Amino acid sequence: MKRLQTALFTTLLAILFLSGCQNSSNAVMSPDPVKKHDNPSLNWIDDTFSEQTVWQYMAKEMTMPTESNSRIEKEIDFYKNKQRYFTDVSTRAEPYMYWLSEQIKERKMPMELVLIPIIESAFRTDVVSSQNAAGIWQIVPSTGKNFGLKQNQLYDGRHDVVASTTAALDLLERLHKMFDNDWLLAIAAYNSGEGRVMQAIAKNKKQGKPTDFWSLSTLPPTTKQYIPRLLALQSIFKNPEKYGVKLAKADKANALIPVKIDQPIELSAAADQIGISANRLQHLNAGYKKGVTNANGEHYILLPRALETQFISSIESGQIARAKVKSSTDQPNTQTASNSKNKTPNTQGQYTIEKGDSLSLIASKNNVKISDLKKWNNLTDKSLILPGQKLIVNSTKLANAQNNTAQKNDTNKRQKIVYTVKQGDSLGKIAQKHGVKLAELKSWNTIKDDKKLKLGSKVTVYVDSNS
Repeated sequence: MKRLQTALFTTLLAILFLSGCQNSSNAVMSPDPVKKHDNPSLNWIDDTFSEQTVWQYMAKEMTMPTESNSRIEKEIDFYKNKQRYFTDVSTRAEPYMYWLSEQIKERKMPMELVLIPIIESAFRTDVVSSQNAAGIWQIVPSTGKNFGLKQNQLYDGRHDVVASTTAALDLLERLHKMFDNDWLLAIAAYNSGEGRVMQAIAKNKKQGKPTDFWSLSTLPPTTKQYIPRLLALQSIFKNPEKYGVKLAKADKANALIPVKIDQPIELSAAADQIGISANRLQHLNAGYKKGVTNANGEHYILLPRALETQFISSIESGQIARAKVKSSTDQPNTQTASNSKNKTPNTQGQYTIEKGDSLSLIASKNNVKISDLKKWNNLTDKSLILPGQKLIVNSTKLANAQNNTAQKNDTNKRQKIVYTVKQGDSLGKIAQKHGVKLAELKSWNTIKDDKKLKLGSKVTVYVDSNS
């Protein structure tokens, strides 16, 4: 019976996630860069949540008008008796809700928008859909690029909660203006793409029918379900007791805040110093794909506010060492195919479409499958490609082979030393002490866990010959 319950719950999560995944056609071009937001005020958190929980605050701020509607009631019935789902999703969401609700409040947008990541991803930062939509907002690569989200070998802004939230809210603001300040149409367009909503409106106008969301019968089924599901969640979060739902206990000590840093660091090494699990810190900062923050310029990591002071102190004292990481460009790889006769494939790079190109020809030039080329670029058989357009070409087999060779060459250039473990040592501290990555240290040794690290044991380290 227990196995059956687990299987049923897993199926439920899959249904909820798949029904929320964003359609790949929702990209909107924007000339504006991603807006830079300062760290949220800790005073705001203390003042706002001194006498109310984040759930109570959200409920009070949710003022989007609703109507008695059988489609909404159907979704409310769908959510009834799913306490385990609400426990899990509210536990994941609660730490993010403090910062997220502040951003929405600042922009004077409907607080109901905080519910979109629940539908889209159940607040899973690392999730990727079959349409290659990623992160809590399920943003596809083209939309992310249009709204300033960097995507390269080391970092994917779609998995970065701070960056992706800024992009998603920018997109929703654009859609709100596009659809004459109608939030239901804007949210529907977020799900299906503005083109489909415009087509549905045009068809209704031609037939002399109303053009509000509820009257658009030609929208995709998932979009017709999307708005009722959002408004069903609004009803439940505004009055959970009425629907027999218990949300996770809210504690403002869980609140996450972005903390600015100006040097690259290894997340696992930082976790070791500030008393948080490496897995947890990586999950909070899933945008850093390799577990290392940006090589250049000011950036941030997302932390529980209670750890901010300790983190900053550890950075300033050098306990969290500067990571050695190569700079990466804003795009997966700036290499493009300049010669149409060149048969050498790009590795996780771009191809610039030339006159006379077809998908089959481009796939042949780059030694990849047409199906993969379509998947990486969210293309269908009906997609139009034009000269000058750039396509992502991700030849992973070649990339992996080149990476393995590069790693071997890198080790050959270093000096091998044998380090004797001392009292208080951890793998993270040993890596910091020698200026190497924790992942590298683990790859050079059979010891993969601090629990197996014993006083006096020997650890192999390859250090730069000039250090």
